[in-house]
Amino acid sequence: FMYPLLVCLGCHFFYGEKMDRVRKICLGVCLAGITFFIEPQNMTNAAGLVLAAGSAFSYAFFMIFLEKNQLVWMHPIVFSFYLCLIVSAFLLFIGFFVRFVQWKLEIQAYGLMFIAAMGTSFAASVLLNKGVAIIGVSEASVYSLLEPLSAVAAGAIFLGEELTARKAAGCALILGAVFYMAIYEKRRKREVIGKADRLQ
Repeated sequence: FMYPLLVCLGCHFFYGEKMDRVRKICLGVCLAGITFFIEPQNMTNAAGLVLAAGSAFSYAFFMIFLEKNQLVWMHPIVFSFYLCLIVSAFLLFIGFFVRFVQWKLEIQAYGLMFIAAMGTSFAASVLLNKGVAIIGVSEASVYSLLEPLSAVAAGAIFLGEELTARKAAGCALILGAVFYMAIYEKRRKREVIGKADRLQ
């Protein structure tokens, strides 16, 4: 869940996009909220930390690359098809070497995998592509900070995970910061439009 922050920082340092004080504060509050989801006992697993960091950096690179190379203007379903095809081929290739591919599964497992693939790989990819095209990668990444909330909600509803006070506090911080950011951005755009109208 660190990649939205990395996206904003990458756009700021490598592409000169401005980060005003409000956005910096909101990102800081979201970062503080994310720390509430960290389990102290998991911080000692070096392999897990490296993989998580690699995931954050690679996903941030993917999102920035998506916008800056004009891939957001490709039809989102076509883009999602090619993305899923490349990822599937890569995982199948790696799977044969490490021997973790299981072919003999129950019918129910294949059905659940299809639902998960359509929800996480297809629908999510199409919606993200469309969102980046409309509002830009920096703003889209800020709204992506709502992902931890959906993960906590899904865990509580479908897996019976406990919603602790710590997680609830993290959700409240992230939700508050993202909503404030949305209101601020809307107000700022109105001011820009108002100035343009007055100049005309």
